[in-house]
Amino acid sequence: LALLVRLADDCLEPISDIVALDRAARTASSALETLDTFARAASLRDAARILHVHHSTLQDRLSQVEVHLGWTVRDPDGLLRLQLALALRRASRNPA
Repeated sequence: LALLVRLADDCLEPISDIVALDRAARTASSALETLDTFARAASLRDAARILHVHHSTLQDRLSQVEVHLGWTVRDPDGLLRLQLALALRRASRNPA
């Protein structure tokens, strides 16, 4: 992850996935909390339990956020992409 953060810091252009996260955050106040919880949870139902919502409510939230992200977060590749984007976003806002 440190290597990715260093590479991201060297980029002249903003990283599109971080821009997409910021765009999603502007559209829904709970978007980042929802995405971060989903990315860290063991399952969708576990994430719903942590967020104190029904799993179908979480499914709806994810569907809405995916429109703004431009990719699905509910398949393995999309989940990894989300996890990396969230980590890079955190690192860019909290440089060591």
